[in-house]
Amino acid sequence: MLSLINIYKRIGSRKKISDSIYLTIKQAIITGFLPPKEKIDDKHIARELDVSQSSVREALKLLEFDHFITFVKGRGYEVENVTLEDIVKINEMLSILSAASIELINIQDPIATIMLSESLNREQETTNHDLDKKFHMTLALCTKNGEIMKAMRYFFDRLQWGINVLPLDDVSTTIIEDHRNIFEYFINNKNAGKEILSDIIIKHYNLHLEDIFEKNRRWA
Repeated sequence: MLSLINIYKRIGSRKKISDSIYLTIKQAIITGFLPPKEKIDDKHIARELDVSQSSVREALKLLEFDHFITFVKGRGYEVENVTLEDIVKINEMLSILSAASIELINIQDPIATIMLSESLNREQETTNHDLDKKFHMTLALCTKNGEIMKAMRYFFDRLQWGINVLPLDDVSTTIIEDHRNIFEYFINNKNAGKEILSDIIIKHYNLHLEDIFEKNRRWA
């Protein structure tokens, strides 16, 4: 049975207790265990996790900064809402980050080629969303840029949240198949202009948006 304490134990300890609490609440939000508009009670969380209220408050400040929760006058903290418009904006940001990743990758680097090839392998990934995330996170990793990696992970977390809260189901197989087209162009056109490679990524995210709108029409 899913509960905050179970999530907390699964995440394990970090250098700072507030980091473990942050990851616990964030995971509870992303999975939909804490739904939009749910009130966040710092005293209750402190008791359930057997931690100090000050550590919980520190974690809540970080979650507010990352727009997972918001402070409402007279109510305190509550989980942010997530809408279809938010998901569209998230996809736009992922498109920009992926295009930037392509521009920063050294396309002559054989290690990048190997890493991208391995990212197409399903292995332990059970959902298309997980496989999609692995491919684009690998693009970010190949840039060797920590800020791009951090931003990519942040927006994929928010995308997962939207998929769980809105009945959008999983990413379509067509999107996953398109990864191989991107990869094959990447290795077969090493002298191609990076603008072309970026354009391919943007077209790929148009598939994402088409998928989202189609699922939203079925839901509506």
